[in-house]
Amino acid sequence: MDGEEAFRWLCRQLEAATPLDELETRGTVRLVLRHLGLASNSVGVEGLSLLLERVMPEELRLRGVEDGHALCERLNRELLARFGEGGEGGGTGGGFEARSPSEPG
Repeated sequence: MDGEEAFRWLCRQLEAATPLDELETRGTVRLVLRHLGLASNSVGVEGLSLLLERVMPEELRLRGVEDGHALCERLNRELLARFGEGGEGGGTGGGFEARSPSEPG
């Protein structure tokens, strides 16, 4: 359940900090998760952290958000502080090996 709560929290934070509306924010996060080989209904804190570290800054830039890298760094720190770095609920809902955005799927 923590993964679902963390997903909702992240989407609300991105919506509040960017010009993106709720649908754009949730859709962007879901697309990035899919790109990483993860699903929004089973992602955990580790997967969301991966998303913020590797892919989301560029996705935000493409959507006109300035300084998305700094925003993602801040949100990642808050995510890990709020939901944990691995303990209970910190997993991805199962093992995964994320692809790099440049690797073919």
